[in-house]
Amino acid sequence: MLQMYRNVSFLLLMVVILSVSTPIPWAAAADDEEELQAYVDQRAREQWAIQQSGDDVDAVVQEMVGELLIDGFNVDNPSLAYELAHDVAGDYIDAYYALEDAVTTIRDGDLSSLAQDVVARSVDYLKDAAYLSDVEDAVGESMEVAEAAGAFVEGDYDASKQMLLDSLGEHSSFVGAMNTARQRIQTRINNWTNDEIEEAYQVYRDGAERHGWIGSYSVDAGDFDAVWSQMDGAARQIKIDAQEEYRRVHGYDRIEDIPDNIRDNLRQQARESLQAEFELRREQEDDVQRLQQQNQRVIEMLQEYNMLETWQPWHNRDQTTERLLDRLYDHIDQVMEDTGRSTLIYSQEDLAAEDLRGEYYRELTDDDLVLEDVVGLVHLRLSDGHDAYFEELEKRGLIESEHIHAAELEGRWRGSIRLLHVE
Repeated sequence: MLQMYRNVSFLLLMVVILSVSTPIPWAAAADDEEELQAYVDQRAREQWAIQQSGDDVDAVVQEMVGELLIDGFNVDNPSLAYELAHDVAGDYIDAYYALEDAVTTIRDGDLSSLAQDVVARSVDYLKDAAYLSDVEDAVGESMEVAEAAGAFVEGDYDASKQMLLDSLGEHSSFVGAMNTARQRIQTRINNWTNDEIEEAYQVYRDGAERHGWIGSYSVDAGDFDAVWSQMDGAARQIKIDAQEEYRRVHGYDRIEDIPDNIRDNLRQQARESLQAEFELRREQEDDVQRLQQQNQRVIEMLQEYNMLETWQPWHNRDQTTERLLDRLYDHIDQVMEDTGRSTLIYSQEDLAAEDLRGEYYRELTDDDLVLEDVVGLVHLRLSDGHDAYFEELEKRGLIESEHIHAAELEGRWRGSIRLLHVE
C-alpha cells in the first residue's frame, strides 16, 4: 500500500513538473502585451506616414491625367486637366483604403496597375454630365481628333480606355513623377517604422537628458539640430537609405555610381525631410494617438474572437506574432474590398458629428462597416471557408445576390466567376 502511494505521489509530481515546464498548446496565446503594443505603435506610425503621402499621389495623378488628355485625346486644356486630376486624386486621398492601395502601387513601381486605375477613373468622370460637354467642345476644337477621343465621343468608353492606356508608354513624362513619389513615400515609411527614428522623434518632441539605446541625448524640446547631431548611426543610416532608394528607383548598380552632386543633394534632402516630418508629426500627435487607439481596438476585437490563440487552425507555430497580425489585417482589408466599403467604424466615437443643432451621432452609411462585424466575418471565413463567408455577405446584404441558371453557363468561358446560386 505504501508503495502504491509513493507511485501516485511520483506521478502527481511529474504532472506538476510537466505542466510548469511544458506549455499547454491550447492555453497558449499570441498575446504578449509588450509585443502587441509594439505592433500597435508601429502600425499606427506606418498608417500616419501613408496618410502624409497624399501629395505624392496627387503629383503622379496630375502628370498622368495631363498626359492622357494631351497624348490620348489631343486636348491641351490645363483647366480641364486640373479639375479632372483633382477629382481623380480625391478618390484616393479622401478614402484611406484607396490611398493605401495607391501608395502600395507606387512603392512597388507598378506603372501598369496605376495607369489602368487612373485611366478608368478619368473616363468615368469625363462621361459624367459635369465634364461631357467640356470634353466634346475641347475635342471639337482640336486640329486632329485622336482615336481615343473619337471612341469616347461615340460612346465606346472601353475602347477609349484601352487607347488611352496605350498612349501612356513607359517613357511618358509621368514616370519621372512616379519615381520621385516612390522615393519619397518609401523613405517616409522607412523612417516612421524604424524604432530608432521613433526614439529620436520622442527626444525631439519632449527633450531629454538621458542615455538612449541609440546614444546619449542632451536636447531641449524642439531642437532638431541637436537631435540630428546626436543620432549617430541612425543619421548616417537615413542618408544611406535615401541614396539606396534613389539607386534602386533610377537603376544604378551601386550607390557609388550616383553622381557626387546628386548624392550630396540626397544627403541634405534626407536631413531636411526628416526635420519637416518631425515638425509635422508634433503638430499631428493627436492623429497618431487616434490611430494607435484604433489599432488597439482591432487587437482587442481579435482577442475577443480568440483569433490570436495558437490552437486556431490558421495559426502557424513557426510564424511570429507580427506576421500573424499582418495576415489578419490583410483579411480585414479584404472584407472592406469585397463589400466595397471605404470606412471602418472602430467605435461609436467615429460616428460623432456636429451641425448647427450641436453634437450628435450620425447613422451608418453604405460606405461604413463596423469593426466587430468585420472581424466576425474574418473569423467566419477562416473557420468555415470561402463559400460560407460569401453566403454570409449575401445574407447580410453586403454584396448583391446573383442567381444564375445552369442553361446560361453553356458555351465556352474564359476567366473566372464566382457562383453563389445555380438554378
